[in-house]
Amino acid sequence: MPRVVMIMGLPASGKSSLARDFEERGYVLLNRDKAGGRVVDLVPKLRAGLRAGWDMVVDNTFVTLEHRAPFVAAANELGASVELHWMQTSFEDCTVNACHRSIDRYGIIPGTPEEIKANPDMAADPNIFPIAVLFAMKRKLEGVKKKGVWEVPCGKPTMDEGYSRIVKVPFVRRPPTGTRKALILDYDGTLRDDARDHGGQRPYPTEVSQVSVLPNVPETLARYADDGYLMLGVTIQSGIERGHLTAERAFECILETNRLAGQPDTHTSWCPHYRFPIACYCRKPQVGLGVMLTREHELNPAECIMVGDKTTDKTFATRCGFQFAWATDFFGWG
Repeated sequence: MPRVVMIMGLPASGKSSLARDFEERGYVLLNRDKAGGRVVDLVPKLRAGLRAGWDMVVDNTFVTLEHRAPFVAAANELGASVELHWMQTSFEDCTVNACHRSIDRYGIIPGTPEEIKANPDMAADPNIFPIAVLFAMKRKLEGVKKKGVWEVPCGKPTMDEGYSRIVKVPFVRRPPTGTRKALILDYDGTLRDDARDHGGQRPYPTEVSQVSVLPNVPETLARYADDGYLMLGVTIQSGIERGHLTAERAFECILETNRLAGQPDTHTSWCPHYRFPIACYCRKPQVGLGVMLTREHELNPAECIMVGDKTTDKTFATRCGFQFAWATDFFGWG
């Protein structure tokens, strides 16, 4: 009796790697990356393979019953057993995987939908996608309830759909290869003071003259630098997209912050976007800038400390595998 393995999970959850394992065991692979078209267009190919007596592995997100049902029905009609292998990779780990994949292929993290479309190679790659795709798939898988009623039906599978078994595949992240340690520093509210106290109209500086570092910052950073920590910065500069300052001026303010903090060689990455809901991988708490810094500087995340003043900083640190310290405690303001 031929066998069918259906692999389901969020985008960038590791489905392709598992599918290759089944291919090496003699299964014939079906997925849209190879076949193109719609998901439902794979069903006739599945039928043809089963009639030929092949064991088949189908790789797709399959986050809704609607997408899974035609495959299960076709397999059952032809007397094949159907296993569902369900990737348990979290949304957060999928974003990490998506960023690593993009860096491997194109040297950069995915940006906004417009930025991806503007890059012909990335736009043509079905495995590079805006973060909105992940959000949408997560909603379909988990469902959305309002006042006890499913506004978006829950897509989690059950044995009642006709499987011989459902296998939950745990996610295991490969250990880091980097060995270096770093301080990962937020800027506004962590390194520098409210710019409105120094002639600015906004909490963040739009002119170099508005930059002022907070107490104990130079002394504390100097101790960590002497102990061998790299100094790296991660900051949201949404004023760029909002038109409050240019990228050049934001960079000048960052350089001045680094100088006043006593660490002029600090390498700083920023997110210039202002979108709600979040439309990029680089706005904290999303992980893009952390993944890029880890790759560029060969960091061991467990040896790195993220210092910030907001919950988004802490969430960013957790998702990237960094330790976290509140700026108040780290710099001794409490």
